[in-house]
Amino acid sequence: MRQALALPSDVLSITAPLVLQNYNVYREMIGDEEMPQLANPIQVWDEVTFSYIYVPPHVEYDLHIPTFKLIAECDWEPEHGY
Repeated sequence: MRQALALPSDVLSITAPLVLQNYNVYREMIGDEEMPQLANPIQVWDEVTFSYIYVPPHVEYDLHIPTFKLIAECDWEPEHGY
């Protein structure tokens, strides 16, 4: 949990291109012209709502480093979230 809280303030800017890639793949896959083309990667976060932080038991994934998952809902994939 401490590592999650210690992430740099620009973590959303750093990760936005990867999330935007997911958005664009989904947009192209379904051919939804109502999904806006996002010119700036950081805009993708306007379509995401964070739900909670999941910290799995380390034995569950045989992890040797602290790990967490940010669970979120996204406008482009409401069934599965992001």
